[in-house]
Amino acid sequence: MLYINSYCAYTAGGHIAPGTPLRCLEQAAAGAAYAREPDYKDLIPPMQLRRMPRPIRLSIAAVKNILAGAAGQEVSAINVGTAYGLLSDTEQFLSQIVRQEEQLLTPTAFIQSTQNTIGGHIALLLRSHAHNMTFVQRGHSFEHALLDIELLEPSVPDQYIVGGVDELTPSSYTITNTLLRQHKGLDSDANLSEGAAFFRLSHQPQADSIAAIAGYHIFRANSSHAVADNIHRFLAGIPATEDRDWILGDIGTATFSKFYKPLLNDHDVRNITHYKPYTSDYPTVAAAGLAFATGYLTEQRQEQVILVQNYYDHWSVFVLNSMDML
Repeated sequence: MLYINSYCAYTAGGHIAPGTPLRCLEQAAAGAAYAREPDYKDLIPPMQLRRMPRPIRLSIAAVKNILAGAAGQEVSAINVGTAYGLLSDTEQFLSQIVRQEEQLLTPTAFIQSTQNTIGGHIALLLRSHAHNMTFVQRGHSFEHALLDIELLEPSVPDQYIVGGVDELTPSSYTITNTLLRQHKGLDSDANLSEGAAFFRLSHQPQADSIAAIAGYHIFRANSSHAVADNIHRFLAGIPATEDRDWILGDIGTATFSKFYKPLLNDHDVRNITHYKPYTSDYPTVAAAGLAFATGYLTEQRQEQVILVQNYYDHWSVFVLNSMDML
């Protein structure tokens, strides 16, 4: 079991963090929706800020937020999940190759285009030599980053940083939207976005622990019955409470809403909240969904929240328990 001691997410709908009510979130824009950036004045020095790509800025801001309440900033691990890394720098480097005919290329864009750049920047910020891993598993990148933290031997300090980050660019939106309409049967433009969400976790409950991750399950499925069967078998092994709500990552289109119907019917689900109207959709959106679910759990004073979400055929389900249940 892992314990969430702090969380922070920057999404297309706004900021998700302790002390910021979820009602402050706004609907994400249709089509391409970009993350709403914070005021960096008190977070990142201006000279550093101007050289940072947007995902790095968002990640550093989120990490500084989650460490603000920590007794010390030393951590035992830094794990980042990202499907695409820094897309804008990748595009810039590839454009330079073509434009300059592979001559006199500047290395900055190439260095910053690699996925592990995000974790590297966080480590430099914290002056950390701890375990530092980046996971690139498409729609399950964040979940694998979380799994690695769970598999680590408990250590001192019992403090781990894990997050999910992805960037959207005009080019990536055009390409992804075209592929989705051709191969996934979408009859309108896709709602796609970006974001950064980070958590400060521990293996043992701390004085500032907010919630406990009682369990989670990841799988791939292309039918509604496979989805329902996977989740049903997973939840059978998790102690249930009478007072629990469901948070769904349904993007609201008929193409994908049908995957949730048998699941909701099987479990007689009544109290449902949707989080993707505020975050829209991107490969590591599960991290933002988990931040949303943590905020919902504490705001609504629920005993248990079940988060079910998908990025197309990549599915994950999380069970969050309040600290009062322990």
